[in-house]
Amino acid sequence: CKREVMLSAEKDGVTASGKIVKEGHFLLPTLSTFAKENPPKLEEALTLIKNSAQGEHSKQSKRKSILLSEHVQSSIQYLAFLADYELIFNTAIGMYDFDLAKAVARHSQMDPKVYLPMLKRWRELPEDTARYEVDVKLKRYESALRHLVAAGQVAEELAIEDHFEKCLKFIKEHGLHKLGLELFKDDKTNRRSIMVSLGEHLLLERKPEEALAIFLAANPRHLDGGKRASRSCGDWRAYFACCAEDGDTVDDGTITAIAESISSKVCNMREQRDNYASAASILLDYGEDVAYA
Repeated sequence: CKREVMLSAEKDGVTASGKIVKEGHFLLPTLSTFAKENPPKLEEALTLIKNSAQGEHSKQSKRKSILLSEHVQSSIQYLAFLADYELIFNTAIGMYDFDLAKAVARHSQMDPKVYLPMLKRWRELPEDTARYEVDVKLKRYESALRHLVAAGQVAEELAIEDHFEKCLKFIKEHGLHKLGLELFKDDKTNRRSIMVSLGEHLLLERKPEEALAIFLAANPRHLDGGKRASRSCGDWRAYFACCAEDGDTVDDGTITAIAESISSKVCNMREQRDNYASAASILLDYGEDVAYA
């Protein structure tokens, strides 16, 4: 495509027609091609601006950032004609390049009292913690969880337990149980906590069969959750198995109530016959009222 032709010509120093060109000759037209993509490829555009600035570095004072050079600033301003400044700024922080973000914000309508302290804070934080905060701001929650977990791997020993609680809270808030299980696959205790949380989440979503499977797959099994989920989905054999494993004694009144609940369900004739059989089986297997069965 046109962009590749321009970039190739700059790399070779000559166009297909034999015209000599310097690096950066096609910078603005190339930025246009990135900005006009759907969605705009602003990260690629900003990377191109930053890379092109390297060639200008020798012309600048060593104490002055190349990102504050006229070359970079004019390129950013040009890009801002094609895309919103805030979107460009968010792209820059999403690259975790806080110097580039500062260069973008300089000519925008953004309040320096807001963005300068924010960028300063992120520069001073540990890398994974800063990236976690950026990801949260940009609502990139999966990436945020990855960085939050990574931040905990270098945390002080005494803070590890508290850090997991922060991770678990984040997992619950954003429904990231699957990713959480992947990230804590080698941590038996914390993995179980995530599975229990997932089971509770499924119960709230009225998916008791799935919740039951999760509770029973936990190691060790989460029997309290298993009992609640099995009762909710009517899996009485699983319910009584959980009670037995948990050392609970189910009184005859509860057993009779369960049997009556099963037998009184409104359904077709075949299902009704199966329900009667299930109710009788429960009374015979777990209760003492043989005559009632």
